[in-house]
Amino acid sequence: MDVLSAIQVVGAGVDVLSKLMPNRGNRPQSEFSQVLEQSMGQQLMQRLDLDSSGTLTLNETKMSEKVFRQLDANADGQLSEVEINTGIESMRREAGLHQKMNLWLEAHDANHDGLATQRESGLDTRVFDRGDRNGDGKLDVRELVRMSRLNLE
Repeated sequence: MDVLSAIQVVGAGVDVLSKLMPNRGNRPQSEFSQVLEQSMGQQLMQRLDLDSSGTLTLNETKMSEKVFRQLDANADGQLSEVEINTGIESMRREAGLHQKMNLWLEAHDANHDGLATQRESGLDTRVFDRGDRNGDGKLDVRELVRMSRLNLE
C-alpha cells in the first residue's frame, strides 16, 4: 500500500470517528474511542515504517514538511506512534468542531446564503463584532470555528 492510500485509510477512520463519537464539550474521550485512535496510529506505523525503527521519518510519510513539523511534538525529526495518535485526536476534534459550526450555521442562516448576520445569529452585538474578523457584517464557518476555539480557551 502506498503512503497516500495509507493516509487516506487513516483519514477515513478519523472522519468516521468524528461522526460517531463527537466530543461534545471537550469531555474526556471514552476508552473505546481511545483504543480506535491508537489502533489507527498503529496501523499507519505498520504500513509506513519502512525501516522498522518504530518511528516515521519525513521520507517515509511523504507528507509536507509543514504538516510533519506540526505533528513532531519533540522536534526530533521522527514521528512516534504517540505523536501520530495525538495528531489523529487533533484532526478528530477539528473535524467535529467544523461539523458543529456548519450545523449551527444551517440552523441560523435564514436566507440560506451560507452566512449568518447579527440578526440571524441572535448573538450579542459585541460578541458578533468580535467574531466578524473581516468586518462584512456576516459570520462564515471559519469565523464561527475561530470564535468557538477562543471560547474554549
